[in-house]
Amino acid sequence: GKPEPSIRWFREGKELTDQADFEITYRQGRVTLTIPEVFEEDEGHFTATAENIAGSASSTAELIVRGENNLSFSSMIPPSFTEKLSRHEASEGQPVKLTVRVSGHPPPQVTWMREGSKLVSSRDFEIVQEGDIHSLYIPEVFYEDSGKYTVKAENPAGEAQCIAQLVVERKWKLFKPEQPPAQKSVPYFSQELNNVRVKEGESVTFEIRVHGYPEPIIRWFRNDQPVESSPDYEISYSQNLHRLTIIEVFPEDAGRFKCVASNALDSKTTECHLIVEGWYFLFFVK
Repeated sequence: GKPEPSIRWFREGKELTDQADFEITYRQGRVTLTIPEVFEEDEGHFTATAENIAGSASSTAELIVRGENNLSFSSMIPPSFTEKLSRHEASEGQPVKLTVRVSGHPPPQVTWMREGSKLVSSRDFEIVQEGDIHSLYIPEVFYEDSGKYTVKAENPAGEAQCIAQLVVERKWKLFKPEQPPAQKSVPYFSQELNNVRVKEGESVTFEIRVHGYPEPIIRWFRNDQPVESSPDYEISYSQNLHRLTIIEVFPEDAGRFKCVASNALDSKTTECHLIVEGWYFLFFVK
């Protein structure tokens, strides 16, 4: 119009000014209101008014902001893999790139994992997204990078995942000379049980040393009843030395203790007696 009108913008009746949230520009008779980043609270009726000495005119439009959370469930599409991971083999020192293609609406959030642990972009693992193509790039693989790799895609409509194995072959194989098969032998005791006499309340340890191949299985017995590790009985071993410890001895612990060593060839037994002495108090009366 002539003369050139002055333009004013309003949202829900409140005048807007040129600021960080709203940019107002004039170019060759075109007036534009730009919202660089729109939020749900920006919804409402926007009005532009033009005025000069000849009169005024206005135009109103409604802005509706639809956030991801406001999508109707019927419009959502759960994630799916249109290209999945596949087993990959590589030699140490080579680069490896694992790639998937994911579809879904809203666009799924994609997570990479190795043996259940989440991966993040670093010098060793580079995570890249190009549209619906997601890649994990390993510039230089090592044997320790072998394992199960999982890609998980999630959006409000659901989730999907695919799994593949990465096998990394060692560059150099260490030479390990073959060991001659061990000579099989029946169990035998180089240290056997001996009778023990202790006072009530003390601790006592039974020790044996046993040999044999295959390695013998050791079982402890008291009066022919199996003894297991418990708060009262502590069973331990180191190589061929085996121990049974009674933390605090009581008269009812007295009896015959036996250790049986067994393997596929035979079983051997050693036994002893535990004697528990009680405390005696003498009273003198005058």
